[in-house]
Amino acid sequence: MADPNPFLSTIAATSATLVAIIGGLLVARFVSLTSEQDGAKRVLEDARERFRTAELRAAEAKADLRDWEISRFFDDDVLEAISHGEYDVGELRRLAGDTPLSDENIADTVEIIAEEFGRARSTLRELRVMDTDAPGGGLSPAFRFHDMFRQ
Repeated sequence: MADPNPFLSTIAATSATLVAIIGGLLVARFVSLTSEQDGAKRVLEDARERFRTAELRAAEAKADLRDWEISRFFDDDVLEAISHGEYDVGELRRLAGDTPLSDENIADTVEIIAEEFGRARSTLRELRVMDTDAPGGGLSPAFRFHDMFRQ
């Protein structure tokens, strides 16, 4: 009878070779899938970043449009009415005409403008120079010092 050892060793060597080849193919496929997944993650992150940028630009554009509408709404007639104490949104809408601004946007802006008018009046009152026609005319302390310096 023939010796079975060479046959068994050949089968073992062949089996080991097949396992190594199949294992190598599986590892190669795993590495390929991992790199594809990393690439997909980069594409996804890039898309998210572009979306965030688009959202920021949309918010900026919306704010710019609101600011433009505000500057269009608050023309000379509306500003004059506010300077005379008219803060009613309905009345200001009647003066300015149609606008897509909300009542809240208009009221907030009216409040800011009214505060600015108040600060301007206060500052001008402090700086008013001698004027016989101006009520409460007289020299402010800053102008009095300047007047003394000139003499």
